[in-house]
Amino acid sequence: APLENKTHIYALEDETVNLSCTYDGDVRTLFWYHQYPGSRPENLLLIVPGSKDESHERLKAKVDVKDNRVDLLISSAAVSDSALYYCHDHITPVAALHWLPVQFRIDFKILLLTFKVLNGKAPSYLVKLLKPYKPYRSLRSSNQMLLEQPTSHLKHKGDRAFAVIAPRLWNKLPLHIRTSESTQSFKSSLITYLP
Repeated sequence: APLENKTHIYALEDETVNLSCTYDGDVRTLFWYHQYPGSRPENLLLIVPGSKDESHERLKAKVDVKDNRVDLLISSAAVSDSALYYCHDHITPVAALHWLPVQFRIDFKILLLTFKVLNGKAPSYLVKLLKPYKPYRSLRSSNQMLLEQPTSHLKHKGDRAFAVIAPRLWNKLPLHIRTSESTQSFKSSLITYLP
């Protein structure tokens, strides 16, 4: 279970900091996260109790199965390490981790692939499936980065084809998401828009 009590720890630069988290019962996996003010939690380490200690760059997780405790050691502490740290086990509620429900994950993957197609970062066979919307006369929608929406003849299976569903989902997105500068900014904007 998540660590309930919050402790403020102060450290000097280049010091090693030790954070501890206790858990109850039989746990298969534990996650250490950190969260900067105004941002989402970021996964630091995945720990499997009973396995060898996990480490990544300046971080090391040590598991004490006997005491049901996992420690996070941060070596050479820096100002950039100032954040909220917490651990969770595998039964954490989905909402707390900002996971998307299945349908939103499907839409996310389709829209991400569409963004990559339109920005030249996808296979050429997919590029052929999407066509930019070009109205017959000059309209405000002509510079909105919209896609042509083909009609499908098969109601159920045809509507699921990438060439049909991608333009439908893409055209529903707000303009500021469609015109994202990078894949990372598109993903960030899309995750907050979908749920």
